Amino acid sequence: MIIRITEKQDLAVLYSIYTSPTVVANSKYLPTVSFEMFYGTIDLHSEYQVHLTHCDDKDVPNGHLGIFLNAMPRTKHTATFVLAVEESARKQGIGHRLVQVLLDQSDNWLNIMRLEVEVPSDADDVIKLLEDTGFTIEGQKQTALFRNGSYVDMLMMARVVERE
Repeated sequence: MIIRITEKQDLAVLYSIYTSPTVVANSKYLPTVSFEMFYGTIDLHSEYQVHLTHCDDKDVPNGHLGIFLNAMPRTKHTATFVLAVEESARKQGIGHRLVQVLLDQSDNWLNIMRLEVEVPSDADDVIKLLEDTGFTIEGQKQTALFRNGSYVDMLMMARVVERE
């Protein structure tokens, strides 16, 4: 298994991962997002986005990490991210490996002090993964996400690394 730069030919598989029911449930996207719309959110040539793909032994993508850097001068030290793992590949440490790469890229290469993400309050596995890797819950947005006919609270989570 390897983690490598996302390539254009990965996008069809990543689209199937991001449109799977469990990934959609933990995101702000509609289950009916088109491939073109999905493709439009991933800019493989942007200096403000970093996309990495986790692949199995046959180089088939089964996980993705997207890091979104801020271009605004006063918030250049912050970034957000998305992370998804194919349903059949879960509970194998892929999410943990992708978060470790996120932290390495942020701390050692991108000069990011603050990583932030919003997570549904009932996404227990995601919350645990993030807490285990240094993220803390900073707040809760009530009824922030409408999913399957119900409102769900979103947790604002962040990891802050002080620089000297």
